Amino acid sequence: MKRAPSMTALDDLKKKKDDELNDYHEKKKGKVPSYLLKRQHKWKQEEINKVRNMPDPEMPPGHKVMANEERVKTLHMLQKSQKEYMNRLQALPIRTDTLRVRTCKQEIEKKLSEIEEAIKIFSRSKVFIKVDE
Repeated sequence: MKRAPSMTALDDLKKKKDDELNDYHEKKKGKVPSYLLKRQHKWKQEEINKVRNMPDPEMPPGHKVMANEERVKTLHMLQKSQKEYMNRLQALPIRTDTLRVRTCKQEIEKKLSEIEEAIKIFSRSKVFIKVDE
């Protein structure tokens, strides 16, 4: 049985529309437009720059953060000098009846206490240095 040309044209048109709708569902539906992706990327970059340029809230005014490498280097130097002063203290005589030995021992102990305080400071993860103006 032969169909009328208008019916075959109608079937072809319906099939074409169904194919276009399937193509839309498979390729385009749910995809974020590229201009929105670019805008989101720009916003993220601006947020990163804003956070990067924001001063540290823990930092007191007139100070700057010491570089980590410099902090570690200073800490090692302090620990080395602490060992050196401990060796000096241990090399002193046990009896401290002379004035020279007593003053020397007091100076070494004073210096050791200063070094211990500095080690406490430089053992922190962030060290702030006062900026000279």
